[in-house]
Amino acid sequence: MHRITMVTILTALLVVSTLTMAQTSIPLNKEFAFEVASVKPNVSGSGASRSSTLPGGRGFAATNIPLRLLIQSAYRLKTFQLTGGPAWIDSQRYDINARAAEGAPPNQVLAMLRAMLADRFKLVVHAETKEQPIYALVLARADGRLGPQMKPSTVDCTPPTTPERGPQTSACGTNTSVSNNSGTLKGTGRLLADIAETLGNFVADRMVIDRTGLTGRFDIELKWTPDNLAAGPAATGTATVPDGASVFTAIQEQLGLKLEPQRGAVEFLVIDSIEQPTPD
Repeated sequence: MHRITMVTILTALLVVSTLTMAQTSIPLNKEFAFEVASVKPNVSGSGASRSSTLPGGRGFAATNIPLRLLIQSAYRLKTFQLTGGPAWIDSQRYDINARAAEGAPPNQVLAMLRAMLADRFKLVVHAETKEQPIYALVLARADGRLGPQMKPSTVDCTPPTTPERGPQTSACGTNTSVSNNSGTLKGTGRLLADIAETLGNFVADRMVIDRTGLTGRFDIELKWTPDNLAAGPAATGTATVPDGASVFTAIQEQLGLKLEPQRGAVEFLVIDSIEQPTPD
């Protein structure tokens, strides 16, 4: 298993990426292409990877990233959702430096990244849906009262526009910082579906799907101590790890929500074909 070091993960969550966009018949669109994109093999032998979206949606950068992880990032997938592909997409690593054109919409970076994968790696994929175990995000209290760290948002999420650069980055988004010892998730003006999707990054091998019935946008702040994610709520109950609350306990105590094991439809992305890129 690759050891991935991420000091800080900044996730704007401005792009709604669905697997239905991953159809082989969709042609490349210049509107959703980086102006400049460098793809180079990384032969450092390091086990650490790092990737980030540049401020203002101006591009994407990654260092020593395996291609499978890059595809997961482009389509916002959990590890188990991506299947197929040759062995080299796990073993070979790349440095990516991609820049968007001046004035490009800041919420199109992932669409540009998907276009780059199709162009430079000749990636062809299709989507499949299967019923799988999931975690349903539901209200923890019968009276529907929310936790102290979750409140209805009053922030205007409409991106500001300037005559010179057009639409800019919205004030709403998600900031996540995770290390071996602590995790923090701050969300501003987030829909419950967005919050559920983000929480899915911190539980093992299951999607998190919003089934709270809540509408509107919310501001949240969640803090937890990473533990054995595979244990899940059925095994850990409300127990906490020595240094603090597990993510399952923190969600219940701080947000007034809980992760309930259920079943639901989960989309998978299947790699049909892919090629190694030509050198820059």
